[in-house]
Amino acid sequence: MAISRRLTQQQQHQHQQHQQHQQQSTKNSSPSILLEPFQSPTIIASINPTTTTSSDLAVPMSNDSNTTMTKKNPSVNILPKHHQVPSSDANEEESTPLFVAVDCVVHEANRTTDLSASAAATTAASSGAHNSMHPPRSVGDYILRSTNLVMELSCCIAFFLFGCLSPKPLLLPLMGGLNIRPIPYQKTSVGDVLLDLSLNRPLVPKSDVIITSEMLIFVSIWAPMISFCVISHVLPIAPNNRNARRYNRIVDAHSGICALLVATGSSELVTNVLKFYVGRLRPNFYSMCRFDPATLRCAADDAKAEMEARMSFPSGHSSLSCCGMTVMALFLLGKAGLERPHISPMWRRMRIISACLPWAVSAFVGTSRLVDDWHHPSDVLAGFILGAFCGALAYHLWYPSILSPDADTPLSLLSLIGKPGVSSNEQICSGSCGL
Repeated sequence: MAISRRLTQQQQHQHQQHQQHQQQSTKNSSPSILLEPFQSPTIIASINPTTTTSSDLAVPMSNDSNTTMTKKNPSVNILPKHHQVPSSDANEEESTPLFVAVDCVVHEANRTTDLSASAAATTAASSGAHNSMHPPRSVGDYILRSTNLVMELSCCIAFFLFGCLSPKPLLLPLMGGLNIRPIPYQKTSVGDVLLDLSLNRPLVPKSDVIITSEMLIFVSIWAPMISFCVISHVLPIAPNNRNARRYNRIVDAHSGICALLVATGSSELVTNVLKFYVGRLRPNFYSMCRFDPATLRCAADDAKAEMEARMSFPSGHSSLSCCGMTVMALFLLGKAGLERPHISPMWRRMRIISACLPWAVSAFVGTSRLVDDWHHPSDVLAGFILGAFCGALAYHLWYPSILSPDADTPLSLLSLIGKPGVSSNEQICSGSCGL
């Protein structure tokens, strides 16, 4: 209605300027293509019949109708349907409503400004979502966050103890006891007893082996735990924010320790179950069980010695050390930031080599069992495979892939912003989550 009233008031003035506008349009001036992006794609074209040809009418539509609008003849003026100007005679139909075009331009500019402001507000809201988490403001909030971490850690410790302590008293009776293989020997016609030389290696006492049980526990469990706490303190995930730095240190160390406990617990559980089920004889079997050629039986005073001599496959030292070192190596590789573009190739190679050093320690522990004649080579190899599998599986329960941009960030922190796999080291818990 407002457009019609303006047309009535300025109709005579517009008719007088029609001739001048027609002359300007024939000089290949720039076309006026006017479309409001939010309106319906229905288009009305006011065409000057004296200067427009059939080829000039082939004009694709604007970007808002998923096409591009181009025009050869400037006398074709595209207007939205709601801006169509009613005319009373033929001369008025040929005229171009300039004031309507200007109104469209102004209206479209206002609309673009509104859309830009709306987009800016949306962007600010989305970016502020990372900062919307505040430190605990009440005792209840503090207790809730602390309780979640404590409960998860308690469950991991329980699983670790179950995997290390339960196989013999609980699972061994359910399996019907240890698999007892016959003692390999041959008796000649003259009464001589021939033994299997691969099982007749000298016995090295447990106290004299290269890697004792106490050293194994320290290398496989305590050393990685200490490393997780130190690295999480030295290399916090959000170094530019004090509250986030404090909270992320706790969560990072907590995630590494939980992954280690679950990995070692599952590795020990599977290793002991396989030992009971396979019952393979050790290389020092005859010496450990004190085989008597006269009676053709084991003469060891302690039944545990004979049982220990029958649990060679797989190697417990190899599986436990490789499990702990795998978790530690993956943790270091995640901190190395392999996917960060600012790291030079030389430093990237140095970081990879340094992060893989724990596997070298595991290889030394496993091969020491061959030197001590406590395991066959296949036992050590099976222990490496089992430990690496359990370590990698448990690690990825708390951390993303080492090839992810957020490889150094626990999944529990990534879930706070709901964007796992998207680099957000400077945004996680920024300005928040401090305990």
